[in-house]
Amino acid sequence: MVILNLALTLFILRVLDFTTDGMGGLQIVKGGVVATGEVHVMDSLVATSIISRPHTPIRILAANNFSIAATDSQGRIANTIFMDEEAMQCTSEKLVIKNKAGRPLFVATKDRVLVGARHLTVSGEGGAVFSGSVQTPHVTAPVGESLMLESATRSLEISAPQGVALESRAGTITAHCLNDFTLQSTGGHIKFDTSKIFLKGLRTSRTEPSPENKPPDVYQVCVCSNGRLFLAKPEGVCASDQEFCK
Repeated sequence: MVILNLALTLFILRVLDFTTDGMGGLQIVKGGVVATGEVHVMDSLVATSIISRPHTPIRILAANNFSIAATDSQGRIANTIFMDEEAMQCTSEKLVIKNKAGRPLFVATKDRVLVGARHLTVSGEGGAVFSGSVQTPHVTAPVGESLMLESATRSLEISAPQGVALESRAGTITAHCLNDFTLQSTGGHIKFDTSKIFLKGLRTSRTEPSPENKPPDVYQVCVCSNGRLFLAKPEGVCASDQEFCK
């Protein structure tokens, strides 16, 4: 009976290719185990590190879903990555993505989201939609594309404590609105640095007197050499003295 059991044991060990170095495709080495083929884990896998051979990728395949979790010093789950057939979810207090040099490219917390890349590109046809305010030192369009700032249902406000500059180096700047368009300066001047200014669509009036022999309330809008505006009679000369234009 003992001989039969020993023979059966040796047969099982030979079938399983079990030796002192390991079993089948598993080899016991110093500091861990080396698998030469596929490894099927029926339950949890606990390891300090999983490393592939040089120039050999690691492929992890799970049915239905796959999850990775990290615990804190007290054994509670702190961060998790969960993937299923519908979505990929990451649960963490802080999400950080860095480049090879260690510079943060994307940082997300409950209080803020930081994009550290040199350029932020939104390739969707609908553009970027912000429900709150946007603070940035520079807004520019890609090369060969136009820049449009639009509010479909509400107002659009651009403000800065030391001034707002709108510049187009090779094209035009166009502003459209449904109601009033207001340019206001409470403590300084509004300057148009250009050689020509065109005001289209202005209302006109009759130049003949009314039936009550009252002259029409129409004037000329004249400009001094320093940019100051003044009114003149329609039949008069659009000129003023030097004292007024100083």
